[in-house]
Parts: sequence; C-alpha cells; structure tokens
Amino acid sequence: MGNITYLEKRRKTYYFRRRVPKLSTHLPPVMLSLGTTDRKLALKSCVQLNAHMDRMLDENAHITIPEVDVPAFFKAELRTYLEDLRNARMMERMDGTLTATREQHNRVEAFVLRSLVEDGLRENMSEKRLMELPINQRAPAARVQNEKFKEFMSPEFNQAVLERAASKDRIQHMSQHEKLRLRWAAVEARMAAHHAVETVPLHAGESACIAAETMLRALVAPSTAAPHPRNDILSSQSQTFASAGMGTAVDTSSASDAGSLVSFSDDKTPFLTPGVSLISKRITANRIKTQRNEALAQPEARVFNGNAMDAEIERRFGQDLFGTAVRMTRSKECTQGTKDQALKTVTLFIYVTGIQLVTDIRAHHLEIFSNAIAKEMPKTYWKSPRQRDLTFKEILEEARTLPAAKVGLSPATIERHLVTLKSIIEHAEYEGNHLSPLLHEGLFLLASFRFCNRIMIDEVPGQARMTVNTFTQMRVVAYVVRQSLSDHDAA
Repeated sequence: MGNITYLEKRRKTYYFRRRVPKLSTHLPPVMLSLGTTDRKLALKSCVQLNAHMDRMLDENAHITIPEVDVPAFFKAELRTYLEDLRNARMMERMDGTLTATREQHNRVEAFVLRSLVEDGLRENMSEKRLMELPINQRAPAARVQNEKFKEFMSPEFNQAVLERAASKDRIQHMSQHEKLRLRWAAVEARMAAHHAVETVPLHAGESACIAAETMLRALVAPSTAAPHPRNDILSSQSQTFASAGMGTAVDTSSASDAGSLVSFSDDKTPFLTPGVSLISKRITANRIKTQRNEALAQPEARVFNGNAMDAEIERRFGQDLFGTAVRMTRSKECTQGTKDQALKTVTLFIYVTGIQLVTDIRAHHLEIFSNAIAKEMPKTYWKSPRQRDLTFKEILEEARTLPAAKVGLSPATIERHLVTLKSIIEHAEYEGNHLSPLLHEGLFLLASFRFCNRIMIDEVPGQARMTVNTFTQMRVVAYVVRQSLSDHDAA
C-alpha cells in the first residue's frame, strides 16, 4: 500500500486523494491539498500521509463488536416458532389425530418448558416441581425434561440458533456469553409459544356463534337492517303521498309497493368497502370527494405469506363505485393519469346519476349519463367553493343562461368517460358482483361509441333520420354507422 502514490494534480497543484477500503463508493474519498507544485516534494508528503492513514485504519478497523440484539432475536424466534406450533396444533384438531394421550403430552411439554426457564437448564426436574403434577404425569414429565435438556445442549441446536441470529462472519466474532444468551432467548421463545397455545383458544367457535346469531337476527327482524339510499327514496315518496291528503288506503298501498320494490333488489344492505359510507342526502362535489378519499384509504390486498393455513379462498369485495375503481387501478399496471381518470369518471357519474353502487347501475343510467354530459353539463364546473356545494340540478339551473358553445363536453372527453366506466363495470363483474343482465346492452353502446361520437346519428349518409331513445335502437345505429364507414373507406 505504501508503494502506491495517491497523487492528483489540479491546476498545477498536487493533492493527496485516497478512498477508504470497503467504504461505499457513494461517499467522497479523503482529499487533501499538499500546497506544492513540486512533484518530488509531493511524493514525499504522499508517502508520509499514506503511512499515517494506514495507522489510523489499523487502529479503527479492529473495534469491539457490539453486543448482539437479543430482544430482537427473541421476537423473531417467537413469531416463527409460534406460527409453526399453531399450525401443528390446528392440524391435530382438523385431521383427527388429537387423542387424549397426545393432548396430555402437549400439556406436559408446556409445563416442562416453563420449568426449564424458571429453574434453569437442568437434566432432571426438581422434586418440588414434580409434586405440582398429578401422579400419572410425573414420569412423562421427567422423560420430556431429559429429552428437552439434551436437545437444547446439543451442538446442532446451538448452531441452528446462531445461524438464525447472525451471518457467518458475525458468528466467528461472537463471545461465549453472547452465544449463551441467544440460546436462552430461543428456549424462552419456545416456552412462551407453548404457554400461548395452551391459553388462547385455537378455534373460532365463539366468533362463529356470534356471526350465526347476527345472521339469524337479520333474518327474523329485517327492519333492523341499515338504511339504503333506495329505501330512503321510497320511504320519502310514501310520506309525500300521505302528506298530499290521500286516504289511508293509498298510504297502505304505497307502503306495500315500496316494500315489494325493496325486496326485489339484490341486497337490502349493500356490502361496502371498509371505511366507505354512502351519501344519504345532497350529492355535491365536496361530499363525493369525501367518499373518494375514504375509498383511497382502503388497505392493500393482503399478500399470501406462503403458509397453507392462511390461504384466502373466498373474498368479498365492496359494491361501491369508488372502491371498485380504486381496486381496479391497483390491480393493473397503469399511469397516474389513468388512475386519476377512473376517479374523475366515477365522480362525474355519481354526481349526474346519483348511483353510488356498481350493482345499482342499469342500462338507462348509462344513457342518462352520456346525454347529460353531452347536452346539459357546462364545459366548466366546480370552479368555485360555492359550486362544489351545489347539486347537479342546481348546476343545470345556473347553466341555462350560458350560450350553447359553453355547454356540453367534447366528444373525446365523453368517449374517455364511457370507456373508463366500461372498464369499471367489467372489473366489478370480475370481482363477483351480480350486475343487471340488461347492462350488457349499455356495454355494447360503450364499445360502439367510438364509431358514433364523431358523426351526427340522425344524419347518417343514405339513411332516414331517426331518433335514438333506447339502447336497442342504438345497436341498430351503431351497425349502420359501421356499415357507412366501411362503405366510405371502400370508396
């Protein structure tokens, strides 16, 4: 090392420049100006600096190795062993191998491990400790004590503990005291795991009973279910009819009709994404933003940890539109712009139609949405805090005074919203939600919209003028437009 000259010349001045061995290359090297332009003098100073730096490195390279982090190792050892022990105990219960003899052995093993921790590692259990057990369990306990003592004192067990605690280079520099502390932490972890398994129930019987009671109460008393926006609308309509001075018979019939409509729906109480709540009153931009933030705060999908016992077979997803859109963007590789577009589309769809659940979407909602943003929605909206507290109807009342050039979104924007909405609906079906059978007619419209949005539908060349009111007619129009485009390309 002394024969190497670490010289660097900058602007006729020599510098001593040397990098510390095995130090990250991201850190700058040691650099010192020698204050001379003479090469011979610079070489002499460089040799002296090299020798001085070598002594500094030798003095600081052989430092005392810090004490091993025993508490961290104990937590890791406890977590691993507890998981393995829990799986073994669960398997015994599920496959029918948990006999009375096996159950007694499990209790004796937990007792022996506590004895080894409280009384210290010893080959034979003390008489005082043995007297705490029934007579028929003393001989098995003494045998298990001897087996556990030999296991913990074996070189194989100690070597495995050291390999789990540190790397090979670290093990070579460990003191005997550190190795003993690591072994003791492993023994304590085993004792604690056995105590937890014997104390905490491994079955979910209590939770299953509570779930069954809750389900039965919901079946017996369906009126106690949480309110749904559709139910609120129906109840408000019946109250309106009653306040209009109609007879008692009309009240009864309207209430029965409302009940029949509610019972016809798929779910009386919708299943929502955790943390998301439905808007029950005025649907404004600010309230929609709150619901969007709630959907964005939903936890990520749990990753399988490799344990067969934790495999997730069934999973139920929320029916809310925002939750579905967020999960769709997380499951696909897309840009931030695509993610924002999905949230913007859901925001505008809820604002225009009032539909917050993907299972509530029907074919006519897609038609209402496309017509509203094409013919009624102003090009600029929600620009002020006051507008963000207005409903869609109030926005339209303000837009009546606007010229026609400032009303209606562009065809490209409408197509972008509809294509995004189509992706969200398809993702909801992929998650297992049951959608309206007639909704596929709307999906056909969305797929055909790219052929129709730049052509006046009532002015197709060679065809009679027609008014599009239903999706069935739109299918015919889409076919005619495609035929016209193909004939135009052929010509």
